[in-house]
Amino acid sequence: MKSTGLMKGAHAANNHMLYMSNNSRFTNGTWKTIDKGVSTVLAIRDNGIMTHISDSVNAGASTIWRAGFGQDAHHNFNVYGKPGNNSADVYVRHVTAGKNSRVNCMVAKSPGMVREPHATMQYQTYHKGAQLTCVSGTGASAWHLSLSVQCRIGESNPYRVVPLAFSEPMLGYSGQRFKSVYCASSHMTSSDKRTKDEIRELDEAEKNVAKKLKASMRMYKLKASIETKGKDNARLHCGVIAQDAIEIFKSENLDPFKYSVLCHDIWYEKMIDGEKVHSDKPKDGYERKEQYAVRYDELFAFIVSAL
Repeated sequence: MKSTGLMKGAHAANNHMLYMSNNSRFTNGTWKTIDKGVSTVLAIRDNGIMTHISDSVNAGASTIWRAGFGQDAHHNFNVYGKPGNNSADVYVRHVTAGKNSRVNCMVAKSPGMVREPHATMQYQTYHKGAQLTCVSGTGASAWHLSLSVQCRIGESNPYRVVPLAFSEPMLGYSGQRFKSVYCASSHMTSSDKRTKDEIRELDEAEKNVAKKLKASMRMYKLKASIETKGKDNARLHCGVIAQDAIEIFKSENLDPFKYSVLCHDIWYEKMIDGEKVHSDKPKDGYERKEQYAVRYDELFAFIVSAL
């Protein structure tokens, strides 16, 4: 870049320009080419940012205005694709091999936070994958979760979606669940003896519960399926009713929630700006919700033990 251009003439107050060129000037609202060269302008206008590329050799001055960024009634910042292209792209490139490239979204700190809550999307070289990281802002290094989509060529299972966190993360909430999970094989559950304590056989009361649970299996239809598909088209399911299972444990003087067969989730939710927001503690304006659930892998292991 040989020189910076000069801006002259009258300009509207809501139009601002940053102008760079080889040998061009902006005078009285038009481009004046002193010598053959290329000029680039970044214009901040009412509806966002536009770029202007003038190639006086090939295209002639002031001929190529390209919408680059902008805003509308619902978004503060948009990226517009070039006409004729199938996508609008933003590139963040690190010029050094082996380094990471990232985009950050950040909001201001709330009282008690040590840093700004933020989300980062990056290409992580070490993990060979795209990594999404969310940071709560309440701890200098803790309380964050990353999800990495990896392509580790050369390993036995190169394609992975991996959680990278300080604790084991969960998928969904009781009030916001995935409808279906499609798998080529069943899930794997850790069962290493080194991770377990108080290993013993089932006692007589537990075996009695197992027999009663087997006898409590029922056929049923889901109300949500009846609402969407109709009573005749809703499919039949087979399983236990959580409230019935609770009473079966109690009938043998056992605490039903001492066993991992049953779960009772309580949460609080509220719609904020069109988004369902959850809390595990009561809050003003939040509605209390609850739901019973059954871990069927634990249930079937319990029943099998009494056969």
